[in-house]
Amino acid sequence: MLDLHPKSLVELTRFRFDAGLSSDFHCYIVSRRLELTRWIESADTARLSSQCQDELKAINARARGKYDAEPDDICRTPSEIAMELREMKKLASHSAGCD
Repeated sequence: MLDLHPKSLVELTRFRFDAGLSSDFHCYIVSRRLELTRWIESADTARLSSQCQDELKAINARARGKYDAEPDDICRTPSEIAMELREMKKLASHSAGCD
């Protein structure tokens, strides 16, 4: 398992995950749960959403039309990020292990 900084885990909430990646993400949360709260509470959901959209625009520009994903397919909205952060905080508060 990668050793991601808690801030990086929080910032990953700007992306939509498939089921497999979501499961791995939850394992990272559980492994870093004691350090996450301060990063979750200081997260700027609007900035994270905007950052994702900017990154996607840059990728699409570099790909020159060969890769044309829609932001709604890749990026979460600020409200979706906020919801994920609430879930993340809930998961981090439990001491349950990871599958």
